[in-house]
Amino acid sequence: MTEKELLDLHKVTLREFTTKQWQRNGFYDEINRIVYINADLSSDERRKVLFHELGHLEHYRSLYQNAPLLCENEANRYMIQNLVAEEIAEYGVESFNSIRFMERYQLKDCN
Repeated sequence: MTEKELLDLHKVTLREFTTKQWQRNGFYDEINRIVYINADLSSDERRKVLFHELGHLEHYRSLYQNAPLLCENEANRYMIQNLVAEEIAEYGVESFNSIRFMERYQLKDCN
């Protein structure tokens, strides 16, 4: 699915900023339903950040204020589930390599 299709599906808008403007990868503005992404990111990193921020769509400000770690974990889970689904769609389940996947998206081993 293209970036535009993802944004349309979730009914959110995308805005970009540069590292000079702000040294973050991205964030989600729940009031205006806008995902902000750093325009200086690589295509893989951009996809990763987009999925992470879309993972915050169900998080209300009060929930995030009271349980930020829970919200970040849920957003990361959403990101990984969607990146894995895309990787399998691209390479096939038989060719999916978790190590290659983790290296591609710079994910840490939890062991």
